[in-house]
Amino acid sequence: MNPSTISREKKRNRKKIRAKGGTRLGPYLALLANHKAYVRRHDAKYQGKTINENDALQEYIVEKLKAYWSPDAVSGRMRKERKPFYASKTAIYEWLRTARGARNCKYLYSRRYRKKKRKENKTKKALIPSRRGLSQRPKGATNRTRYGHFEEDPVVSGKKTGSKEALAVLYFE
Repeated sequence: MNPSTISREKKRNRKKIRAKGGTRLGPYLALLANHKAYVRRHDAKYQGKTINENDALQEYIVEKLKAYWSPDAVSGRMRKERKPFYASKTAIYEWLRTARGARNCKYLYSRRYRKKKRKENKTKKALIPSRRGLSQRPKGATNRTRYGHFEEDPVVSGKKTGSKEALAVLYFE
């Protein structure tokens, strides 16, 4: 594991000790670190909290959704009208996918409750037609007792570079 990952984990989850000059970091305790991580994750999971706590905001969102506005349009309109409340389109979508907001998903233009799955961009692997494996290679070519055989090593550039270059290295006997 990377040393910076470990040091970051220790720094994030160490016990903080209050002193006269301020707070300082105390010892790293695994049980405390586990609890801190649990609390942080639990708080992050509670999406839509601002919408649930603000009735005026919730009514405004539902009213606009009933008019078949998209969450993006609702969010933009709140900003334009300078409402005393605000929720981003992402927060609205997350709220709609919680138990409290799910009943309003029917007002979405797409009428979709779940996120649309992205299609995976899989490149199909092309096998070489009439390919022969090394086990079918003549013995004379393997132990180099016969002339006229050659070896070929095709080299293709990596996917990350974006280039479509190739090289074939031939070794003649």
